Amino acid sequence: MQNMFIAILKYVKPIAEIDALLQKHREHLQRFLDGGKLLISGKLQPRTGGVIIAKNISRDKFEQFLRDDPFAQAKVSEYQIIEFIPGLHDPALSTQHREKKE
Repeated sequence: MQNMFIAILKYVKPIAEIDALLQKHREHLQRFLDGGKLLISGKLQPRTGGVIIAKNISRDKFEQFLRDDPFAQAKVSEYQIIEFIPGLHDPALSTQHREKKE
């Protein structure tokens, strides 16, 4: 399994500004999911930001994806990127495991 990336989003504007962009943000994430690059995403609790976990992507392309995010374009969120090398993981995350099941 290759390196993965986590982006921690921190909202820097009021929630009303976040909510106004939420549909466009989700559409951006959906394209990432459809392209096989998004593993999971969601809101932090309490709602102060979010998390995006990416797979099968270079750091440069992930950074570009984040720059293209409507939240970044409108400067309503800041992003912290964490790169990690997967070690132990649920077999459901393994490409080989999925291929055997299909």
